[in-house]
Order: sequence, then C-alpha cells, then structure tokens
Amino acid sequence: MENMISWSLFFIVTINGVWSEIKLEQSPSEVKKPGEKVKMSCITSGYSMTSYNIHWIRQRPGNALEWIGRMDTGSNSAIYSSSFQSRFIMTEDVPKSTQYLEVTSLTAEDSAVYFCARHTKKLSLCRQLVLCSLRGGVNAKLRCLLPTRGGKRAVDTHS
Repeated sequence: MENMISWSLFFIVTINGVWSEIKLEQSPSEVKKPGEKVKMSCITSGYSMTSYNIHWIRQRPGNALEWIGRMDTGSNSAIYSSSFQSRFIMTEDVPKSTQYLEVTSLTAEDSAVYFCARHTKKLSLCRQLVLCSLRGGVNAKLRCLLPTRGGKRAVDTHS
C-alpha cells in the first residue's frame, strides 16, 4: 500500500508491589495516509493517574528512541521536545484515566512504534527529559540527559 503509514503503539508496563498491578493499555494499531491525523490512547490502571506524569516516546525503524514529551497529569499541561512542538498534541481525560497523543498532518517520517511510560519516583530527578535511550532486553536501562550549567549530565535509571 503506497503512501500508507503504519502505526504501532506499545507501552512500557510497570508493576508495583505484590498486590497491585499497574497497567498502561494500548490503543489498536492504525494505518493512515499522509496528511491525515491519528489519536493514540494510553489507558492507565492500578494507580492514581494524577500521581505520576506520563511520557510519550517513539522509535522509528532503525533509529534510536525519541522523547516526544511529558504530560503533567491532572493539569492537562504538556511539555514537548523542541522537535515535536508543532504537530504533536498531548491531552488527558482524568475521569477515564486516559492519556492521548494526537499527531496531525502525518508524513512517512511519523511511521514508528509509539510508547507511553509512567514517570517513576526514580525519574522524578529528570525534570527535563531531553534524550532517552533504551538498552537491553527485558530489563531496560533509561538514560536521561539533564541540562546543567556546564553542559549536560547523564542520569541512568533501571526499570
């Protein structure tokens, strides 16, 4: 199918404690044409959504992970990476415990696997998440580059 864009949405799932299972559920994959828009959802359960921010990340085929932005849950206020400020829109529906990422005016460059990830207490040090890289198999390593006076400082966390 020429000029069709394939969408896959996967989620990083976090389990917290023995009795409580935290889930981030995906919306189904979609195929869109260039110029159209897509709205992906991230349904949270097992915790109070407004207690943790949600990050959106994507990975295009053969490329590194790209941090799209962060939703400050409960306030409907989003912070975007400079590369994603114009056509990417993050919103939320608190009563439905759902986060959304909408991409408008789609291009072939937007074909990617999109992830939503829950902010953890360890990541609370990453106020401005500039770059993320995922390494390893089941145990993922997340690296955050934080702006500092002398440049950037890397902070590694494990999930």
